[in-house]
Amino acid sequence: IGAFSRIVVKALAPYADVDLWVPQDSDFDLAGGRAISLSDYPDLARQQMRAYDLAVYNMGDHYPNHGQIYRYLHRFPGVVILHDVVLHDFFHYQFFHNKDERADYLDLLEAVYGNAARKEAELGLEGKGPHLWAVDKVSEYPFFEPAVAQALGVIVHSTWAKAKVEKVFAGPIESLFLAYDRVRPRPAAAPVPRPAGQRLLMLSVGHVNPNRRVNSVLQVLGGNPDLAEAVEYVVAGGIEDEYLRQHLATVERHNLQHCVRFTGYLEDKELWGLIQRADVCVNLRHPTMESGSASLAEQMLAGKPVVVSKAGCYLDIPDDCVLKVDPVQEEAELPAALRTVLLD
Repeated sequence: IGAFSRIVVKALAPYADVDLWVPQDSDFDLAGGRAISLSDYPDLARQQMRAYDLAVYNMGDHYPNHGQIYRYLHRFPGVVILHDVVLHDFFHYQFFHNKDERADYLDLLEAVYGNAARKEAELGLEGKGPHLWAVDKVSEYPFFEPAVAQALGVIVHSTWAKAKVEKVFAGPIESLFLAYDRVRPRPAAAPVPRPAGQRLLMLSVGHVNPNRRVNSVLQVLGGNPDLAEAVEYVVAGGIEDEYLRQHLATVERHNLQHCVRFTGYLEDKELWGLIQRADVCVNLRHPTMESGSASLAEQMLAGKPVVVSKAGCYLDIPDDCVLKVDPVQEEAELPAALRTVLLD
């Protein structure tokens, strides 16, 4: 979202005076705007906000970055750029991180989704059913509605996200592809023959959680020895200890220690180096939570073949630009997709 904001501010600068309010001290070089830290102005004065012709709010699911933004967008309505359609993690953090405000969580949930949702959530909180923020339930209760309820207009990054918002928001909505230019496309080069026996680098990036489908890739490698022998599969991104242990158990169960590696969190320079060396990127999501995918933009701009889920924001990408697998038939379709890019 930071990279996106630089591009937008630069584009607006010839036509408007642009201030970018950020949640913490920032060294942004805005090329036409100025960055102001919200930490220096913990309570924006109404007079200060009224000086602007328009407030535009970047809204995502990461509470530490977007908590203050969420509070202001209700006090001073403006245009909301919805970067994530699923904001349930945002509200889970707000109500349950270092405290237990389940009553407030349940009240808001009921206001948005009704009494039946409240009762279902209560069962989850009592340990008698799944939590509504669990990966197999969260798409039913995405929780973006409170973020757009008082908006003057909404910007999303895919027609899929637009269709979701249109069901609950009567104001103007625009679908604009995620602005992204951090990676400069390079001229196409002639293929370089790979030395015999050298494994192809297959890469998944981003914070590792269930909806990124890493476990499906591991299951496919375990069930298809030809693929497991052809690749080094690298998973780059932060991962919780318990979830890492589960994945490592899958790796051990299928004897994949020779071809699977988890790097943990990487700085941008290291991650970009991996993307440059990758032969194929696997960018699966189920359920899809993003309005648009910056990681997909980065991988495609780097000239990499990418395997994606045939769902969500990925539906807008032309079928001849990426390889798509149906999330419902993921483990059945994924082997053929991987063979297409790895073995041909």
